[in-house]
Amino acid sequence: MDIRSWRETANGNPTITLMMNGVELRIVLFKYKKAPDFGWLRIDTLTDKTTFCQACYATEAEAHQAAWDAVCAI
Repeated sequence: MDIRSWRETANGNPTITLMMNGVELRIVLFKYKKAPDFGWLRIDTLTDKTTFCQACYATEAEAHQAAWDAVCAI
């Protein structure tokens, strides 16, 4: 899940679509607008159910790792 291979959203946020346990998910990393922190969100592409991270991360790399950990926990 090398972030350099991810695409970008219209806002310039890194995004990737992947299959995990038969579910297609889209992961988006983002920078908070009012804080110098990063976060992630996960979207089930079939149901459009969106899950936001519950923590803030100091770097994009930390948010990337946390997003991957959350996906692997599914």
